[in-house]
Amino acid sequence: MAKKRNSKEATPSSKKKGNGIFKFFISILLIGGLAGGAYIFLTEQTDPSLQQVINYYNHLQNKNFDQAVAMFDQNMLKQYSKEEWQKLLQDKNEAAQGISGYKINLITRLKDSKNEKRVIYATVQYGDSTRYEQVHFIKNGEQFKVLDYLMKGKASNVDRNQVLN
Repeated sequence: MAKKRNSKEATPSSKKKGNGIFKFFISILLIGGLAGGAYIFLTEQTDPSLQQVINYYNHLQNKNFDQAVAMFDQNMLKQYSKEEWQKLLQDKNEAAQGISGYKINLITRLKDSKNEKRVIYATVQYGDSTRYEQVHFIKNGEQFKVLDYLMKGKASNVDRNQVLN
């Protein structure tokens, strides 16, 4: 009978080994996933363009159009003057009944030999609808400046982008 007990005891220990390997494998996957997620989270949180985007949309939301236009790159001012841009932003804001909130969905980094750019994808809640916008930023010195601003209008949410520059 002692031999039978020993053979029975050997079987559960082999299950524990297999179970331990499985737990080890799962813990490696979890740690890797958490580390990867933390890297992505911290990288996006430390991107200097993120604060510029927040500042830009805060200016629009608070109707500080002069400060929003002050964030424009010089190329934006080739098509319209500062005053014309302020009026254009104000008219768009009033027609859409103001910005009640926004969410930054994605920041895409683009870099070539001369420029460092960011493309920001945002969902913006206006008083009359939700609109999807892209803001292109270019690094000018130490700051990112607005290079291009694309907004899908209320009627064209399923159609093409309306380019404001």
